[in-house]
Amino acid sequence: GLVFRNKTAEGEPILRMAGEVLSYFKIKLDTWQVVPLDLGEEIPEALGFRRNGESIRYFHAKKRVERVSSGGDVVESIKLSRTSGLDGMTVVQRGLVFNTDAAIFFWPFGQDELQPLIVAGSAHQRGRTDGVGRHARFNDMGHSTHIFGDGPFILVWDYFRGYFLRRIDVETDEVRTCNIQGLNLDVRWNHRPIVWPVGNDFYLLDNDEKNIRLLHCSVEKEQAGIGRLNNWCSVDFAEDLQPLTFRLRDGSVLHFDARILKARSEYFERMLASGCREALQCEVDLTGDAGVTRASLEIVLRFIATGALLKPLGVEMSPEQLFEVRSLADRYQLVGLKEVVECEICQNMSTSNVLSYLSKVVGTGEKLECACWELFESKRDEVLDTSEDILTSLIQSCPELGTALLMRGRKRRKLSLV
Repeated sequence: GLVFRNKTAEGEPILRMAGEVLSYFKIKLDTWQVVPLDLGEEIPEALGFRRNGESIRYFHAKKRVERVSSGGDVVESIKLSRTSGLDGMTVVQRGLVFNTDAAIFFWPFGQDELQPLIVAGSAHQRGRTDGVGRHARFNDMGHSTHIFGDGPFILVWDYFRGYFLRRIDVETDEVRTCNIQGLNLDVRWNHRPIVWPVGNDFYLLDNDEKNIRLLHCSVEKEQAGIGRLNNWCSVDFAEDLQPLTFRLRDGSVLHFDARILKARSEYFERMLASGCREALQCEVDLTGDAGVTRASLEIVLRFIATGALLKPLGVEMSPEQLFEVRSLADRYQLVGLKEVVECEICQNMSTSNVLSYLSKVVGTGEKLECACWELFESKRDEVLDTSEDILTSLIQSCPELGTALLMRGRKRRKLSLV
């Protein structure tokens, strides 16, 4: 079979031809001539290039991905515990993307990550649920079927008694099932139309027994949870008040109008329409959750109402409170609130607290963790010196942090010996 997915450093399409011997070709854009690529004796199962001339190669027998300089030296590599989907990886400037049946993965270049990070979905759980990052669920994407163009979206076909087109926003990790005006994508198709993203748009080539259609589609970029303020217009003030009670562990009781929650939050809209206990009793019981305080929940509810982070007047929020709000924003899929809170956390980040911050986010693979590691690597000695008194207790409370520090130190020593 002939497969096209990646490009050369000059932007020329790469063709992979499978046969008795795996071989690669490039298409010269000025003449459309097909030219073989000389890769030496060891031929990778997947190949892509960065604009600086580096090649990214996946070798199935070694279960290894290598980033190779234009001069032929291995810059970095990872040995993978799972390799499903890597033969169809897409190389982008910041890393490589691949997918399994139920998850989208990303390996960032130059971040010392020992395994690829989950962008969206779950490595073990299936479903067909829109959401943000690990809250989303895919049922059966098939290996290596993601489509990544030059814009901010990854597109995939997900199979659940028929094919559904779904897109992943690479900036927010938000997953949405696509609905195209003039084309009913809720129909359970028995085939996958050809689709290709270009910038913020994509083209879709569909055919049936009689017709072939080429559609140019614009992707509407929305935030999950809180979008523009105009969704207030869906609140019917002629309806009776619909009070929803939140009961907290410290005995506090907060009240909010369910009409506003349903209009301003997709999470609460789905919850209150599901017939669950909270919807039937008009009460959310958080008495068993020690991680939710009155102050943090009030910030979340104010954000749902206004779309802004409104802090308590005259009170400076501690890092613990900010992380508490961030956790609630993640739970309730409030992308905008999570991003604003993470900006606040990053502004307060220093060499004296970065390890404490890392203990709360290590292993997530999210932007905040990357920012923490960036500061740690740039000022490693200062961080370790200032954190000497708390390092033992941090590792005892978060063993994953100790493992990550050990592995990074080990890799650094190896590089120093080369």
